[in-house]
Amino acid sequence: MIRLDPATGSSSAPPSVPAWAITTAGAPSDGDAAFRAGAALGPRHARALSLS
Repeated sequence: MIRLDPATGSSSAPPSVPAWAITTAGAPSDGDAAFRAGAALGPRHARALSLS
């Protein structure tokens, strides 16, 4: 038998996704922004970027 915790099983429980994650859902992540910046420079600069 599975028993649910009354605090998390109620409909008034807080959402599992933090508010900051919802408000920035449209913005690219830091990793995505860095990848796009590196891709914009082209393959010629890829080695220089990987060494830094």
